[in-house]
Amino acid sequence: VVEDGRTGVLVAPADVEALARAIEKLAGDAALRETLGRAGLRRAVEHFDIDTTVSAHEALYEQPAGPA
Repeated sequence: VVEDGRTGVLVAPADVEALARAIEKLAGDAALRETLGRAGLRRAVEHFDIDTTVSAHEALYEQPAGPA
């Protein structure tokens, strides 16, 4: 869902130092926050709106079942 550096910032689980660095970077860079926020919204609208999600699920259910 989140693309590191494009729609948000990802850090490894339990890496407190990396999380602190990411928060500091975002807190100090309004332009980066704006860029990531806009890209994240665009990605959400393009890939996760209700019509797209329902269509993807319908297509999945319409696939023939595999071997029993």
